Amino acid sequence: MQNNSTPANRHSDAQPSSHYDPGGGEGGGGRHSYQHHHRSLSEASSSTTETSSTPGSGSSGSHAHQANRTDSPDNDSAFSDTVSMLSGSESSASSGGGGVSAAGAALTRQLSMRLQGMQQDEASRLKAEKIRMAMEKIKEANIQKLFLKVFTIDGSAKSLLVDEKMLCSYVTRLLADKNHVQMDPKWGIVEHLPDLYMERFYEDHENLVDNLLLWTRDSKNKIYFVEREDKIKLFLQPEKFLLASSDKKDNSDFDEHSRNMLLEEFFSSTSLPDVEGPLYLKADSKKGWKKYHFVLRASGLYYFPKDKVKSAKDLVCLATFDNNHMYYGLGWKKKYKAPTDYCFAIKHPRLQEPKSTKYIKYLCAEDQATLERWMVGMRIAKFGKQLMENYRSLMDELAQEDLDILAHARSCSVSSIAVQSLTSNVTTPTQGYPGSEAGYGTQSETYSAPSDLSSGRHSRASSSSSSGCMSDGAPSSCENAFESEFPM
Repeated sequence: MQNNSTPANRHSDAQPSSHYDPGGGEGGGGRHSYQHHHRSLSEASSSTTETSSTPGSGSSGSHAHQANRTDSPDNDSAFSDTVSMLSGSESSASSGGGGVSAAGAALTRQLSMRLQGMQQDEASRLKAEKIRMAMEKIKEANIQKLFLKVFTIDGSAKSLLVDEKMLCSYVTRLLADKNHVQMDPKWGIVEHLPDLYMERFYEDHENLVDNLLLWTRDSKNKIYFVEREDKIKLFLQPEKFLLASSDKKDNSDFDEHSRNMLLEEFFSSTSLPDVEGPLYLKADSKKGWKKYHFVLRASGLYYFPKDKVKSAKDLVCLATFDNNHMYYGLGWKKKYKAPTDYCFAIKHPRLQEPKSTKYIKYLCAEDQATLERWMVGMRIAKFGKQLMENYRSLMDELAQEDLDILAHARSCSVSSIAVQSLTSNVTTPTQGYPGSEAGYGTQSETYSAPSDLSSGRHSRASSSSSSGCMSDGAPSSCENAFESEFPM
């Protein structure tokens, strides 16, 4: 205990000397004090070392080891182990981090490549879309358009701009609207060829411009908008054209249902009507007309050149229907000395001039019924089921228009009833609905005489809407009725 306190006292005695400035004082007094202070500190440290080593050698070794660790931290084994562990952890962490960073880099590259591919696909799609739009604009600019004048039987004419996308069915509807006539399946477009003394009506599925472009530049041809019952006679009286000869005797009992069943059964197959018999054929030379026995086939019109031989192997094809059309003859009895007035021709539509008559097949029937049977049979052989599809499509459109008209009329009637009920309630509140002798007002009266309750207000019921939907700008009687029941 004394050994431990002595150095402390010495140390405390030497403390005032620590404030001594070596540069201060006079002569050697300052140096002497500094040396005395240094000696005191050395004695204190030596006595402390001796006192701490007195209990035993073990304690001395421990203190010596602590002195060594204090003198040089680099020589401490624990410190070295810790440093080595930290170094190993850092090296393993660095190696692990390198693996993660490599995987992340690979994933980044993959995502970058995928994104680049998506961008390229999007760019390709946009480019293809621009090319498609450009091609459509080019096609639109290259569409053939014709300014057409269409005549009627009274001599009047309507001008019309048509393009190559318009079918004859669509142009027929336009002409019906322009001429202010009710559309009917009998209305059709007829091509009149005055130089060849013939004409034909276009089928609804034909393209009008394609046929007009076949005309010559100085052509005298005309287009007529007329009613042609022979265009739809097949569907009005199918029993006259589709039944076999043995079954035509009992065709008087056919009603509308039976006719529809007959049409469905016939056009569900690829059969042809049984049409054959004698026809007059105009010879190429000036010999005139000669009668032959003709037979209708799907590929064309055939005949037996010799009267006595009528076997199938002796049939000769007069004309095919692939590229040819059938035309009605006009004035052939006077022009070509035809036996009758019931004539027709088979020719290519490009043949437009009189000098091409040697490539045209001129034929003549005995009567009107025979002519109709042959013309209907040849139309079926050329167009097939398309004829019925044209007719059914037009009938469906007309039926839908009739339904729209009825729905519109019904909505107008409901509006008229609502206005009358409102007027009755306003004039005589204690009365019920007016009697039947009061009648219903006209549509113009309904929309031109607003009630007192609705004066100065704008209603929103459309008078032309078949569904009864509301729209701005049109007066509404229904809204007036609601206002009388629920005043604002």
